[in-house]
Amino acid sequence: MRLVMNNSESSEAPSVFEYDDYRRFLSDFFAYKKASQKDYSFAVFASKANLASRSHVKKIIDGDRPLSSENIPKFCAALNLTGDESIFFEALVKFNLCKDTDSKRHYYEQLRASSRKVKCEWVDLSDRHLELFKNWYVIPVLEVFDLELEDYSLGGISKIFGSKISPKEVGHALTVLEDLGFIKRDSNEKSGYAKTTPSVRRYNNDIVETGIIDYHKSVFEYVSKQIEIENRNERYLKTLTVAIARNRLQEFFDRVDEFIGSMNREFSTDQGKKESVVQMSCQIMKLTKK
Repeated sequence: MRLVMNNSESSEAPSVFEYDDYRRFLSDFFAYKKASQKDYSFAVFASKANLASRSHVKKIIDGDRPLSSENIPKFCAALNLTGDESIFFEALVKFNLCKDTDSKRHYYEQLRASSRKVKCEWVDLSDRHLELFKNWYVIPVLEVFDLELEDYSLGGISKIFGSKISPKEVGHALTVLEDLGFIKRDSNEKSGYAKTTPSVRRYNNDIVETGIIDYHKSVFEYVSKQIEIENRNERYLKTLTVAIARNRLQEFFDRVDEFIGSMNREFSTDQGKKESVVQMSCQIMKLTKK
């Protein structure tokens, strides 16, 4: 979608850097061209792109056919994209079309690199929010501000986690949380910070998915190191493997969501004194092909 929404009648051509969906960019480009040039058509575009069929262009925009790597340079020519614009467009097409996380991450880095010289809101915003997911310890540090500590220094916060989170990592977490608006400096608070509710932001779902996968990987890495040395009375291990009807898989997901949501509502709104930060991680995988 276009992150900076303009009227299709605008005298300014849409900028490819404002889009996280190449088909939406193509659609808005045609709307702009039709508004400014009454005789503009798919046939005109196809001719400029040296494509044999105008219907081919429409099928790509409508999502009935992907834009092939071979035709990307032709589309760039017809779209009057040059330099970083064409690099960004090619990366955007491949980012939208690829399925695996590593490829998504690769093309996202290309989007970042090609948009560094311009204001690219959705890439910058997504990149900042990815910092929230990159390391497992950022969110636990946020929860510290619901505790009553004697020492809120980097070392003091590190100490309450049994040094599982280093002072340097605490400092990085505080920087990320402040940058994203989850905390703000407040001299009236003993900790020097106050938790806040950040403004609602919209960012690309594929990037969020990539970030969440990275987050769970970092959690797995931490748990694999700690699972045997943690006090057995302060950890809980449980696994369920069960055969279910395929049409109930979403129901399975929804019921786990409901449970986690209810736990979050009950414990996060508890007005009593809080002394501990705990983390529950849930992963559900379908093991069979059907």
